[in-house]
Amino acid sequence: MDHNLDLLIHSCLAHSQEFARIDLKNLEDFAVRGRYPHDLLQPEATETREFLQIAESVKTLVLESISR
Repeated sequence: MDHNLDLLIHSCLAHSQEFARIDLKNLEDFAVRGRYPHDLLQPEATETREFLQIAESVKTLVLESISR
C-alpha cells in the first residue's frame, strides 16, 4: 500500500479534476506517523478537525467519482 497521498491524489486527477481542489497540507505526516507510537505525534484538536475535514472531502469526491 502506498502512503504517498500526493501521488494518490495525482492518480485520482486522471478520473476527475475535482481532486485538484484538495489541499492535503501535511496530512500524510499526520496519517502515517500517527500509526507508529515511537513518533509521539500529538496533534492539536484544531489540527485534527482540519485533517478530518480534508479526509472527508477526499472520501466524498471518491464516492462521487465511482458513482458516475
